[in-house]
Amino acid sequence: MLGPAALSTMVNEAMSQNPYEAPPPPNLAAAVPAAGSGVATPEPAPLGVRTGAAVIDVIVIIAGLIVITSIFGETTTTNGGVESEVGPTGSWVFLLFALLYHLVPEALYGKTLGKLLLGLRVVDTAGNRLRFGPALGRNLLRAVDGLPIFYLVGFIAAAATKQRQRIGDMAANTLVIRG
Repeated sequence: MLGPAALSTMVNEAMSQNPYEAPPPPNLAAAVPAAGSGVATPEPAPLGVRTGAAVIDVIVIIAGLIVITSIFGETTTTNGGVESEVGPTGSWVFLLFALLYHLVPEALYGKTLGKLLLGLRVVDTAGNRLRFGPALGRNLLRAVDGLPIFYLVGFIAAAATKQRQRIGDMAANTLVIRG
């Protein structure tokens, strides 16, 4: 039988551990040394895999738009089909949803649903866990990367850079890597 002191110690140890806290990701800076530099750099994810993750994320955002339209929108039936309008409130709710969909999971876990399903995550250029500030910066610049349509600017930037970084990644000093 446990004495009061032993029981108290066990309870205190159990209470000090958070069962919902994920272990910190490994520091990737030590994992992949850069050729001849003595400094390690993480290996960027292939552009095709990044694109696949982006397609999954767009599908989730479109599903969110459908839900937001059903809540805040007006749908009318015309001879040519169905038209929907969300109005100013619905538009703001959608913009907030689209920003938070990327920002919150990337700041907390380094990955959106698309990145999770395809085995990718966002880190800083040293391979460390993404912090809130860089996550916010890279996601606010999606407006630039998305120009003129379908993330064309971001795709060209990622294809043209050695680290496969879009404009938001370059500004926030982040990389998308496997892991």
